[in-house]
Amino acid sequence: MAFVRSAQAIHNSDRLNVLNHSFFAIGCAQAGLDILKTTAQTKSYLTIAPALESLTQELSDCRSKIYVAQQQRESFEEKLRLRGWAVNIANRCAQAAVTVSSGAANSKYHPAQRVYREALVFTVSGQTTAVMMATLDRLTRKEDFSPS
Repeated sequence: MAFVRSAQAIHNSDRLNVLNHSFFAIGCAQAGLDILKTTAQTKSYLTIAPALESLTQELSDCRSKIYVAQQQRESFEEKLRLRGWAVNIANRCAQAAVTVSSGAANSKYHPAQRVYREALVFTVSGQTTAVMMATLDRLTRKEDFSPS
């Protein structure tokens, strides 16, 4: 069945569905945290718990805010900000999984390697120029890099 839509239809759809791909990134972040949790149990000499706790709390905050934004009429700019955050935390959780897995993560068969590759995919899945800019904005926020 063929149909005709306005020239702006794809752009309108992008605006309406900006958060949809965020859930893939959220799931990927959780997979990275699962690796941290498992590694903390097997490498008890490492102090992984603070990183796991911090990232778990941030992921929970991000997920909650995305759920609320999906239910309410948040601005497009706020939804973009949340999408950038989801991409950012997915990549950081994947990198944390690689970090605690040490050299084993170099194997393409290691779970941390898979999660890291998925984080890369979810960074560009459903990417529009606006999503790219929101992701870059989140990556370059100076307060994320200040000492605690």
